[in-house]
Amino acid sequence: MIHKRHFIICLIAVALVIVGLVFDFFRPSSPTSDISDWIRVSSPLPDTILTGQLTISGVARGNWFFEGSFPVELVDDSGDLAQTIATAKGDWMTDAFVPFEATLQIPKNLAGPATLILKRDNPSGLPDYDRSISIPVFVGSPSSKTTTDSRSTEGE
Repeated sequence: MIHKRHFIICLIAVALVIVGLVFDFFRPSSPTSDISDWIRVSSPLPDTILTGQLTISGVARGNWFFEGSFPVELVDDSGDLAQTIATAKGDWMTDAFVPFEATLQIPKNLAGPATLILKRDNPSGLPDYDRSISIPVFVGSPSSKTTTDSRSTEGE
């Protein structure tokens, strides 16, 4: 009887630890937190002209990822142009910054301002956990660029 009670107590303790880790992993960010506390993109820089194949790189906190990846989208005023998945280049099960990389094929025959959006992977679907960083870019050849897009690179 005593062994059974110890087993149940240990089982409850393990369950509480697991629940605590899950809640910690999916905790919402504070509304005042700076996006650079979550993710830092080293390439591409804002207002970069994109053609062909793009390599996206930087570092993100481990809880930006889910199962070692997060979504990346290239959009313009008419909608979604391209999508890819960024992957961790190290152990993502940490609160520390982890290097990431993604490759995105830029659609041909497009020219104009666009936005590269790197989204925190949010399997819960709850809006409180949504985070993203938006980087203004230009799709097409340098000769087709007529204006500089001045959209913010801050997260939503």
